[in-house]
Amino acid sequence: MPHVPTEHTLLKVGSEGGCIELLGLETDGTWRFRLPPQEAVIHDLLGEDNPLAAREPAWVDSWEAALALLDAYPWQALYPLAVHPQFQKLIYQAVSRYHGSHHEHCEEWDRVMQADTH
Repeated sequence: MPHVPTEHTLLKVGSEGGCIELLGLETDGTWRFRLPPQEAVIHDLLGEDNPLAAREPAWVDSWEAALALLDAYPWQALYPLAVHPQFQKLIYQAVSRYHGSHHEHCEEWDRVMQADTH
């Protein structure tokens, strides 16, 4: 029976207004990335009958393109909820570039990344 790839949550950040989640799909050692629709935002801004509500987001094939998807939101300033162990270094580098090496979120990011490795 062939192996069916499974989507993984690579990054999940949140605030009182909701969550942003980066999903990844690994096939033969190659990752693809997407952001699921922000259902609550689309519904609140555009209404439930808007065609964007039913649109499936496109997959991107590079980490740089995945960061560009994330950067449409202020994700670095949100509360980290989960980080996939394989992407910890890349995500931490992106957060550090945004905030600098000494910022108040460092402890929260460290805590989440250590919890995700156990």
